[in-house]
Amino acid sequence: MIKSWGSKLFKNISLVTVVACLVVFVSCSVKESALMDAQMVAEMNKPGVVLIERINTTTVSVAMPVLNVEKLQAKITSMIDNGEIEYTDQAIMKAWLDELLSYPEEYIHQSGDVRTQEIQTGGTGTGFIVTPNGYIITNAHVAAADKEAMKSDIVNEQLETLIEAEVEAFIDSAEKSNYIVTDAEINQTQEYFC
Repeated sequence: MIKSWGSKLFKNISLVTVVACLVVFVSCSVKESALMDAQMVAEMNKPGVVLIERINTTTVSVAMPVLNVEKLQAKITSMIDNGEIEYTDQAIMKAWLDELLSYPEEYIHQSGDVRTQEIQTGGTGTGFIVTPNGYIITNAHVAAADKEAMKSDIVNEQLETLIEAEVEAFIDSAEKSNYIVTDAEINQTQEYFC
């Protein structure tokens, strides 16, 4: 009799535990699927550390450079005519690159074309939820960036993108002429654009 009573009690406790777990699981699922407001987030994270991400979007316009090909060709033709370089594809391409990279201000000018691009910058950091309705304390650099630093970041990012594109175009153009661009020439091109 005692054995059957203990067994019944164990079964009842087990059943109650399973039901309780199901109720908790279902109620948690309902809470997670509901749209959470700041108060719910604050309550669930008490005391909470949260990741904060700030994103700034802006439009940047840059005047595009243009190469005065006629002036460069005239210089190279003059060098061939004066016997300064051989009349071979390799010699002409090397002279073309040497002249362009030695005197870029003679051959490269701003065009009327402007490249406009939308870019994003931002910052991340942590904050602490401090009130039940979701107010957060964080560092100033996370909430509001220094405007001059942000401008500098945007300009540097945009210029780096443009320089990479111009150097790649330069290398592609040279390789199409069967000229192998040296690392020194690539570095010299990058230095000019920087």
